[in-house]
Formats: sequence, C-alpha cells, structure tokens
Amino acid sequence: MTGDFRAIEPALKALLDGRSTDDSAYASARERAERYARSLVNDPAFGVIGSRIGGSIGKGTAIAPTSDVDLYLYLDSRFWETRGKPLAPSTVISRLHARLKTRLAFELGNRHCRLRPQTHSVGIHFQKEGSIGIDVVPALTQDENVEDAWIPRRTSGIYVQTSIERQLRLIESMDSPFRFLRRGIRLLKVWNQQDDVRLPSYAVEILGLHAVHRGCKKTEAGVFLSALDFIGETAMREPVYVDRYFGYAPPARRTCVILDPAMPSNNLGEGMDAQDGDRLGTAARRALAKIRKAVEFSEARRGRVAAQCLSEAFGQEELFKGGL
Repeated sequence: MTGDFRAIEPALKALLDGRSTDDSAYASARERAERYARSLVNDPAFGVIGSRIGGSIGKGTAIAPTSDVDLYLYLDSRFWETRGKPLAPSTVISRLHARLKTRLAFELGNRHCRLRPQTHSVGIHFQKEGSIGIDVVPALTQDENVEDAWIPRRTSGIYVQTSIERQLRLIESMDSPFRFLRRGIRLLKVWNQQDDVRLPSYAVEILGLHAVHRGCKKTEAGVFLSALDFIGETAMREPVYVDRYFGYAPPARRTCVILDPAMPSNNLGEGMDAQDGDRLGTAARRALAKIRKAVEFSEARRGRVAAQCLSEAFGQEELFKGGL
C-alpha cells in the first residue's frame, strides 16, 4: 500500500497504549493462572504433563479489556480414553470442570469466582471488579508430545488439532527485531470489533502474519494498512497463509481460506462464504477511505475532523477524542 500515513501514527500509538494488557490486572491473572497450573501439573489421576499460557495473552496480541487469559493444560491422552478411543469432548470438559471445582473449592465457597463450561474450555470468572477471567483449555497430547495437541469442542463433539508451541514460536520469530507485528495485529483486532467484521481472533492474527510474509512495511501501521489493503482488494478470494512450518498448495479463488500456519488442516475461514468475503472487503475499503481522509484533514490542521474520520474507520464513534 502506498501513501504517507505518518500524520495519524501518533494517534494509532495512543490507541494501542490505551488498550494495553501490560497492567497489574493482567499480571495478576497470569500469575493466578500459573499458580493453578502448578497445582494441577503431575496430577496422577488427571494426566496433566504441562501447561502453557497461550491465546492472545500468551502471544502478546491481546487488547484490553476484552481478552481473558488462556491457560492450556497439556494432558496425556492415555488418561482420556476408553477402550483405545478418546473420550467424548463433552466428557473431557465435564471432568475438567469437576477437577477445577475441587481445586477452587475455597474461592467458590466464598463466592470469589464461578465456573462455566464453555465450547472448548472451562471459564473461571472472578467477582471482583476489574479482575481478568481465565479460560482453562484441555489440550490432549500423544506420547507427551506438546508440539501437537487436540482441543475438544463440546458443542460439535469433535477434536480440533492445533499447536500452541508453534504459534508462539512463529510470532516471536516474525516480530523480531523491531517488535512491530504484535502491535499491528492489535490494531487489526480493534478494527475487527465492528459488528460487520467480527473475524475469529486467531484469523485476525494470521492476516497480520500474512501481511509481514508478503513484505509489508515493518511498522505497526504497515501491518495494519497492508492487511486492510489485502482484504479490500481481494474480498478474501485469495488464500491467506504463511509457509514457515509447512508447504502449502492452497486452492486459488476460494473465499475465506485462512490457513493456520501452525496446523495446515485448520482453516479459520471455514463456514464463511463469498457473501462474507464481500462484506469484509467492503468494510476494509471503507476503513481505508476514512483513514485517507483522516490523513488529509490532519495535514490540513483540522484535527477534530481528522479524529472523527479515524474513529469512523474503526467503527467506533469518538474513539479518538479531542482531535489529532
């Protein structure tokens, strides 16, 4: 994408700083999650062989205040099968819920928190205002190999293969040495909060990785604008992938193919069609047009109008208050 967008970069930086998870609430949540994990690891009756803070918090792509802490518990699959077959995903979630109920008996008894079985995790929600929730995700492994894990989906009754370890290594390697990628992804996630966008969070991360893979400018704005440009130009008719761990031969001109670089069988765009691609393309082009207007007004020293245009680019009125 061509053009000089330096006029709005300070506003984008301020936006990210205001949505940072580098604060005491998130630090406390991570510490609490790690403490729970330590008490569950090597549980002889539960088959826990390790743990990992993953998800957007683990990768550094979270935006406050919408992100919970994802605690992955690596489980030896031999403890989670019967007659050589894996237990039903609903059973795995149910047993994890019961184990956490025992582990958190004091907190639950004093109404400090509550537990809720979710699609692929058990959510721990704390009553104290400002506290960050923890999603405990069971991740089944074979032969204690944590590179590949299977996550149960309670609602559909299937397991989804993933690799938390490869995801974490990939974003770390692609974000070096300038530490721009994570911030660019976080801008995309703020844009993604619009009602007519709403891509899965991990799909947004892959779009950011894909922008870097294609050679975008190595700044947070470069990642953000390049990804929007791709969505707007292609209406998601071209595949999104990063061939770091695996070689790809994705189908051309299929809508919303967003392949997980850590697990190529996982298409984050599955279930989306051409109509969704058109919707996303329209939203991206609209955002880019508003951003260009914001630049023009900012350079003309019409900061208040520029702020309004930039707010509209993110689909949130008065997101940038007081002008640029």
